[in-house]
Amino acid sequence: MRLFRLDRVDDVVVLDEPAAPPPQAHERDVHNGVYQPDPRSPEVRLRLSRSARWVADYYPVDSVAAVDDPPGGLAVTVRTEDLAWARRLVASLGGDALVDEPAELARQVAAAARGALARYGVEPTRPVRSGS
Repeated sequence: MRLFRLDRVDDVVVLDEPAAPPPQAHERDVHNGVYQPDPRSPEVRLRLSRSARWVADYYPVDSVAAVDDPPGGLAVTVRTEDLAWARRLVASLGGDALVDEPAELARQVAAAARGALARYGVEPTRPVRSGS
């Protein structure tokens, strides 16, 4: 099953054949957003720079606190079963996010950054930080 944001649909074509949703499809309340993490999912704690504060507005977060490191930043806690998703999120933010926990995610992000630099034949000019 796929979900589509209606504000991103450019065109609709009504077909002659009726819809046949798969049996496992079910209605879902998305009033609080499409992604609704399980409260038992593992926590990911991130420190966001001022320019990445939008993450706290865009994704459901368990906690948000202002921090001075980085200046004007936020410490947020999100929940996800998929550390690969969290790794992609942090990578997409460049240096504007640091992983505080879990340590395994911090190691994965640092290793991915080192690997990306190596593919370009670039040595890190400073240590790749994997968290605090």
